[in-house]
Amino acid sequence: MMFSLNQIKQCIENCKIAGDIKRDSKEFMLAAVMIIFSIDNLQNKNQLIIIKKKNNLRKHSGQIAFPGGKKESFDINFFSHQICASEAINIMLNQSMPGCLLFNISKQSVNPGYNFGPYGLPKTALLALCKQYAVDYGPMGIRSNGINADRIKSGILNQRMIERRAKARKVSPLEYMQGNLLSKEVTASDVARAFLHLALSKKTTGAVLTVDGGNIAASMR
Repeated sequence: MMFSLNQIKQCIENCKIAGDIKRDSKEFMLAAVMIIFSIDNLQNKNQLIIIKKKNNLRKHSGQIAFPGGKKESFDINFFSHQICASEAINIMLNQSMPGCLLFNISKQSVNPGYNFGPYGLPKTALLALCKQYAVDYGPMGIRSNGINADRIKSGILNQRMIERRAKARKVSPLEYMQGNLLSKEVTASDVARAFLHLALSKKTTGAVLTVDGGNIAASMR
């Protein structure tokens, strides 16, 4: 069953009436979800069944939920890269201008961390994708390289997470960030310079460069 945009907006408003009033309409995401209907042919009355989360939950309390629709780790850490890369490949081929694909992978692709499977598995797939593009499009002059970085301050590895992970290892946040062979913190600028190096390396493809201050367990070869 297909819905018009107006029907979708009305569904959102109905959810608000049912109690999900905290979120602005802009926060609702268009996605493939399972919507449960109750069809009563005898009374000619059809109903949409809404699932409301308990008010005492730590996250998303009181919100309306539908099965599906969540952006999973593979969507963000693998498929988004594949979609972007495939479009870039098409542009290069159509314009007869070979270039270089650069993938921001992660040390998790070769040295997975405990309980980090949801993040590490798509990164491992991304590493394979990077190499596959090098194999498939090398004959056309298109290069494909990647970066395996680790412990870079970002929106994911923020100060709160750094302190939590440092505490779990019984070290200070500074010691945690400098926990590599060189005992130096790696920054986003270091990663950017590594990407620039690969972009300018006209005779390098299928390469994955580690930017982690030194971690033998995560070294490529």
